Amino acid sequence: MDQSRWKSPVLWTSLFALLYILLDNFGILKQIGIDAEEWNNIIDLVLVILAGFGIMNNPTSKTKF
Repeated sequence: MDQSRWKSPVLWTSLFALLYILLDNFGILKQIGIDAEEWNNIIDLVLVILAGFGIMNNPTSKTKF
């Protein structure tokens, strides 16, 4: 089964995670009113883990990793 990388939900999850991390690091999230520090720490941890899985994923291989 051939699967395009651009159709992989893992790729899109990791890209959204990367986008969130970049927006948070540049302070854009705080400018729009998202400044709950504890909530951001939890989201950062989850998204870094998801981004890591997205980078390690290879949807064209048989094992998917």
